[in-house]
Amino acid sequence: SLVMTMIRTSLRLEARGNKNPAEVLTKVNSFVTDDIRRGMFVTMFYVILDSRERTVSFASAGHNPMIVYRGKSKETYYLNPSGFPVGITLPDIKLFGERVQADRIRLHPDDILVLYTDGITEAMNAQRELYGDERFLSAIRKFGHLDVVEFVNALKNDILTFTGGFEQNDDITLVAIKENMAAVDVKVNGFQDMFEAVQEYDELTVAEACKIAGISSSTFYRYRKIYEEGGYDLLREMLHGYTNLGLRHMSVELKTKMYDIIRRYPHYGPKKISDLLNTEEYGFVEMSPVLIYEELKRAKLNTKERRESFVQRGGKRRLKPPGTPLLTLDGEVLVGFRSEDQPAIDMPFAPAPINSSVRSKEKLISARGKAHKTAFGNLQRYEETGVDQPEKDGEN
Repeated sequence: SLVMTMIRTSLRLEARGNKNPAEVLTKVNSFVTDDIRRGMFVTMFYVILDSRERTVSFASAGHNPMIVYRGKSKETYYLNPSGFPVGITLPDIKLFGERVQADRIRLHPDDILVLYTDGITEAMNAQRELYGDERFLSAIRKFGHLDVVEFVNALKNDILTFTGGFEQNDDITLVAIKENMAAVDVKVNGFQDMFEAVQEYDELTVAEACKIAGISSSTFYRYRKIYEEGGYDLLREMLHGYTNLGLRHMSVELKTKMYDIIRRYPHYGPKKISDLLNTEEYGFVEMSPVLIYEELKRAKLNTKERRESFVQRGGKRRLKPPGTPLLTLDGEVLVGFRSEDQPAIDMPFAPAPINSSVRSKEKLISARGKAHKTAFGNLQRYEETGVDQPEKDGEN
């Protein structure tokens, strides 16, 4: 309790005015490391909410992933940037700051953000069965339409029903946030209030109103011109293009398909994985090779040798990212799945049938790929550095 009090105090001090979650965790680690006895460490997931931009900035110190369930598209994201636990003994304390990474996403209406401790997934019933990642995701999907308070209560009751009153050895902590408004709506509503205030109060100048709202006068006049041309609907449409940044990550549903391809064809690189995803077998998923490469790099599977080693270690088991649930290719959760149920693979290195079922390459890639404006430049850089080079590895 003394260690946690010290960490909480240092976190509050370092968080003042610092909007970089990775820097905050690095400073907290430097502050408390000497006072934590050897062998002890604390995992943390630090989140900064921007209520104006509707963004979430976050960093992890060896904690469980943050789950984002996208209610409208029914997609689930397990987000966990790299980072060491706070207080862990390292050869050089600078390694903590070099390892910890920060990331940012923009929330959409009906998104649910879930932070939790492993006491939930490791909750046990009298038969010594674990609640697990699969039941947890099933519950999130089942109750995702509820108000956030009802959502948390429903998850709590689901866990209690599973454990049946069996005493638990670990703490169970859950934080949930549900987005009800898009960033576009926040900006449009703010402009509407400011515009009406300027019209209603003659003594309130545009400069004063802009200062109160925290925007420049040029922005005000630009917004007003758009409003005069097409009203708030046109303004909302224009702003949507500026604020819809989206996620730069794969959903766990798409990762399941990618890992299935890796299991079957570990010698395939980003381009061939992208082509195979865009077939009938995988539901004609359009995914940029650049985004696939970034995901492979994040998982340390960005070379043929690493993927082949990963498949060999897994044997005949289904492959999945650590800390995520097992899903079917259709996105159904596999609760109670046994590894021996995995069908054998007769020809793991056989070529895949990428032919007539592939959609035309002339089609526009999906929004996920559009976020990567430097796609071709990045692919060229990957080839120049010899990483998954198509000519050498036969992966193109």
